[in-house]
Amino acid sequence: MILPERQRIVLQHVARYRLTTVEAVRTVAGLRLKTNAAALAFLQELVRNGWLGEASLDPRRSYFFLTERAAKFLNLSSQRAGSLSESAKLRALAMLLFCRRMGVPRERLWPDDLRRLVPSLDTDGMNATFYAERTATTRKLGFVRLDIGSTGRWDRILATLAHDMRTFEAELGLHQLMRASSFEVTLLTITAEKAERLRATYFEKQSPTITVNFVAVPQLLALTGTIRAPPKTIWSR
Repeated sequence: MILPERQRIVLQHVARYRLTTVEAVRTVAGLRLKTNAAALAFLQELVRNGWLGEASLDPRRSYFFLTERAAKFLNLSSQRAGSLSESAKLRALAMLLFCRRMGVPRERLWPDDLRRLVPSLDTDGMNATFYAERTATTRKLGFVRLDIGSTGRWDRILATLAHDMRTFEAELGLHQLMRASSFEVTLLTITAEKAERLRATYFEKQSPTITVNFVAVPQLLALTGTIRAPPKTIWSR
């Protein structure tokens, strides 16, 4: 089957992030969707044609996902099709917003993308949430750790991040990128207050050789409810 180029681009975009929204799909190069109304009409046409499904993102908005027909067309597992559980939706949306809705051009990487960029990188047992950041002046590879739960011990979040850093610092395939300041690790959380508290606590104890970012994605608040304030306990590496 031959699918029009713009429709194929959208399906590949949704496959990469597992979902999309009206606002996010407008950032995809080559689609030329100038308004939210145009983007919504385009997505809903794909729904009518059986390529996308539509479900509730929050009480005011929808998200769009691949149908089994679309997954088969793209030679993907059927696990990449269908609506998402609440937790999976939250995690997918966090990555979509970070890459496509924060003013910096980023793209989530497929495993094959990562292997082409860093052929020697050993990703066995590693969370494959990597991204590429490309601006007029920089090219970076990044790794995202998601902290998007409303509960949980904050010291464990930071301990997990410290473990990530030790893993990457020991990875020979990344050393050239590190020396060029072209590899970074980003912790995504929900509120600016939490991001700042985590950042301050982390750098009290750590002096990483890799750039570490603490980024808030407040758009996720509508999906998560109340966020518990951070404890004042000190954690250790």
